[in-house]
Amino acid sequence: MLSIVDILNDVGLDATERIKQNLVDADRIATSGTYQSVQYKVSGDLYAISLTIEANKNIVYLEKGRKPTQKGNRGSTVLFDEIVKWIDAKGIVADIDKERLAYAITNKINKEGYEGTKGLYTDVLNDDLVKSISDKIGRTVINQLANGFNSNTETSTGDI
Repeated sequence: MLSIVDILNDVGLDATERIKQNLVDADRIATSGTYQSVQYKVSGDLYAISLTIEANKNIVYLEKGRKPTQKGNRGSTVLFDEIVKWIDAKGIVADIDKERLAYAITNKINKEGYEGTKGLYTDVLNDDLVKSISDKIGRTVINQLANGFNSNTETSTGDI
């Protein structure tokens, strides 16, 4: 019989593999940094056990997109740096140098934003997953209680 830790490890592994597959299917892997950051951890003790599924913050931008930068704000250099990495990872070659290309892409994103790819992680981390975990743990606890009750029940066959 599976323990609660086993159930959470199975769910964590399955969920992270599904999120990674969603990234692959949507062709949202350039440097593989976000892909490699998707992981899970089961932690706790006898009284409280938790499952944590995490990834770097880029997965939020990949799924939800990004709004234009507010007027008067040029944005940070973080986006520019990420665009340079993306250009390198994709092997993009243009008639202008890489920094100018990255600057142009960064400006366009700052002005217009971009649309995300829906469902990269929300198709996995949702109410159905919580219900599935709850059902599996509930069945395990009921089975463990029933087995404990059966093993502690004494039967007598002797004469009174």
